[in-house]
Amino acid sequence: MIVGLEKEELINYHITMKYVLSFILGLALLSPNLSQANTYSEDCEANLSVYYEYYKNKNYADAYKPWSWVYRNCPDSRKSIYIHGPRIVEYQIKKAEDPAVKEAYIDTLLAIYDQRLQYFPEKEGYVLGQKGTDMFLYRRDSLDQAFKLLAKSYELEQNKTSASVLTYYFQAAIKMYEAERLTKPEMIEIYDNAAAVVGYNLENQSEKKKKYYQSASDNIEILFAPVASCDDLIELYAENFEGMKDDADKLNRAARMMNKKKCTDNQTFFKISNTLFELDPSASAAANLGRMSLSKKQYNKAIDYYTKAVEMADNDQDKASYLFGLASAESQLKRYSSAREHALQALAIRPDWGDPYMLIGYMYAENAGKCGSNDFERKAVYWAALEKFRKAKSVDTSVSTKANEAINAYSQLAPDKTLTFQFGYLDKETYRVECWINETVAIPSF
Repeated sequence: MIVGLEKEELINYHITMKYVLSFILGLALLSPNLSQANTYSEDCEANLSVYYEYYKNKNYADAYKPWSWVYRNCPDSRKSIYIHGPRIVEYQIKKAEDPAVKEAYIDTLLAIYDQRLQYFPEKEGYVLGQKGTDMFLYRRDSLDQAFKLLAKSYELEQNKTSASVLTYYFQAAIKMYEAERLTKPEMIEIYDNAAAVVGYNLENQSEKKKKYYQSASDNIEILFAPVASCDDLIELYAENFEGMKDDADKLNRAARMMNKKKCTDNQTFFKISNTLFELDPSASAAANLGRMSLSKKQYNKAIDYYTKAVEMADNDQDKASYLFGLASAESQLKRYSSAREHALQALAIRPDWGDPYMLIGYMYAENAGKCGSNDFERKAVYWAALEKFRKAKSVDTSVSTKANEAINAYSQLAPDKTLTFQFGYLDKETYRVECWINETVAIPSF
């Protein structure tokens, strides 16, 4: 059902338009969407111009009647009818109080996309995405059809799929999965495809558009989190490994998904990471092998891979992550000075990250019994460690729990008031921790 002008209203409107036609045609020549030479009737031109004037001033209420007339009587006159129409009709949907009228407007909205493809068949994937989105929003009982439209849009658009369509495609897929109309492997494949589109656009789009894809990525990650466990991913990729082992893109997405699920301590992840590094020796592939080696306590290998990852990193955020991985591996081999240096380099890139401070604090605490010639000097090393733990939670609330646990534990081991007094530091404000640490720390107020 199409909601339009009543017959009597249409006649009156038609008569009025003839009186203002000469003025309206002048306006039409000024509009980029309405300026091309044409052979359409005067009534078409008049209504096109009137609705456009209302539309560009965001007066969608008054734009509806002349737009509707053009939509019904001059369907092949301008593609802009179908570009502007959804916004005009959605205004009517939101304002309609009668459920029957609202449904009629929704019918019109969905029909706009069909009629557009009839008269202007280009950009089919884009148009189907818009129709699928509106069907998902306004016709919740037509989930299957909305999902099929969005899936077809993705199939046609691939990396050109807009961030909003991608988000609604994934939302519809989740609804289908919850209704047991999609299997878990199918859901994982859809996630895999969506992640690939996001990744492509985050690398290739303008900064303005990147923020929309980042928002889509965040929404998709939240929706997907409950779907697949680590065991699900291991089983899925173990079964499909032979079919994906020659495809670097598929391996990359699999590795990325397993990383996000912290599902890296298994043979399947190792096979994926190793094969990916052979196919595409990228920074992320090297880092995956670094993580795998670290989990296997193969620290020298981890250092080699993380070093390669740092050298190949193409953005600072990833480089910071790789530097921290490198520092973690070095700390296990007691290469404390180098580990601290790489942790500090990570912090220079990401000063609001608590984990590198925590790592330095743990390394200091581990050396408390080795730095100094007497009980006070050795215990004073804990003051340096405590400063790092406090700094960690001050810049990054996500580490507050473990930072507080470390502070509570190591505070008991630091010099107390009596020991500090015995060694003549109770009336001093600072103390220089020697050894490889070489930091001046504040003496607590007891």
